[in-house]
Amino acid sequence: MEKWLIPLKEDLASWISRLLGEEELNTDTFTSMLDTGVVLCRLANFIQTVGEEFFVRNPKFPRRGLFPACGVTYKQRGATHGSFVARDNVSNFIRWCRELRVPDVIMFETEDLVLNKNEKTVLLTLLEVARKAFKVGVEPPELVRLENEIDQELELEPEPLQEPAPRQEVRLLKKKHKSHSLDDLVSECSTILDKCTCPTRYPVQRIADGKYKMGDSKNLIFVRVMRKHVMVRVGGGWDTLDRYFDKHDPCRNHGI
Repeated sequence: MEKWLIPLKEDLASWISRLLGEEELNTDTFTSMLDTGVVLCRLANFIQTVGEEFFVRNPKFPRRGLFPACGVTYKQRGATHGSFVARDNVSNFIRWCRELRVPDVIMFETEDLVLNKNEKTVLLTLLEVARKAFKVGVEPPELVRLENEIDQELELEPEPLQEPAPRQEVRLLKKKHKSHSLDDLVSECSTILDKCTCPTRYPVQRIADGKYKMGDSKNLIFVRVMRKHVMVRVGGGWDTLDRYFDKHDPCRNHGI
């Protein structure tokens, strides 16, 4: 598995385990517990139940075409790895995801999970399911919570943030931050940038806690700590800070 997918897997495994009370579900058992489709269908039905309650409390909230009409039927008996029952269960979950309006471009296919062919698409699909479930009141995984936190910050700051003067690079930061997580974040940034061998080091400018400008881009980059991972919000998704620098720092870019 690609290293940048590990934080997603950890977060989603913890999320599903917490919602369904599946204490044995973790990163090591993730695929083996999901590939029969039983846990996924239970997850869909859990979200369906919470969603139904949400729409009862919020009758004016638009539902038609945005949320499934009903939950998922599945079979637990005979649902073993690679079995026809497992395929049917996973197929039913995928059908439910499409009714939830998970985009086809990221939606995994039955064989991706049942035969463990493409774990990446499975993770991206589940992350999107979590985003949509959060909108109807389901407790979110940490990454979705952080996305919502960032979106709220952006709403409160409609005007572009002004660059501080003088220019302040991460490796020079000595200021004490409010949280241990942000201290760890700055330390991680410094460690990663120390690997740079360019005559002019890849510029990273701290704007505020968890907010940076990197390279030649004028866009604000949001950085967060999730467990032991330093994550960067990229577009509508996430990347690890180390992989972000691998892509954008000229001395580390190897065609990733």
